Amino acid sequence: MHPVIVIGPPRSGTSVITRLLQTHLGLMMDEGPILKDLANPKGYFEDHRVVRINQIACKNWKPGVGHEKKIDPQWAIPMMKFAALRTLRYKTRWGWKDPRCIGFVTWVKELFPNAIWIATDRKDDQIIGSSTEKLMDKESIKVALPAYRRLIAQHLPNRHIFDMTKRQSESDLVKRMRKILWL
Repeated sequence: MHPVIVIGPPRSGTSVITRLLQTHLGLMMDEGPILKDLANPKGYFEDHRVVRINQIACKNWKPGVGHEKKIDPQWAIPMMKFAALRTLRYKTRWGWKDPRCIGFVTWVKELFPNAIWIATDRKDDQIIGSSTEKLMDKESIKVALPAYRRLIAQHLPNRHIFDMTKRQSESDLVKRMRKILWL
């Protein structure tokens, strides 16, 4: 089984892609309650268990040199349990979305060597920055976005990139994802 992992900076379209994977292509991406708010009225499509597991890994993580040495190795145990249960429960493809995965992407790649990675981005850093100002100051955002993109490019050469800068129809996005997943 090849899980589908959706990754991208905040406000880059990860929720849209994940929603379409689940609602139009039948992939199980989120079993938990889908958090909705003004920023994402249709929901974030992040599985609450994956978010909790990844929070364990990220509690001491800060981007930079040697960042992966700061990952809590206890992350792998609940992640493998989650993957085993998902695989047993769903005979079809499944996956998850959590932008934090970039912080320990080499670990994820080792646990899931056949994963299909979908990376979203939006070239308007001002939109991304304005939505993340609650989490980081403007100077940190200027450093974090290029670092995030660099990690994706460096560690995920076979990723499928969805540039969400220009508005695209859901049917076009679904068509493209169908080709990626060979559905």
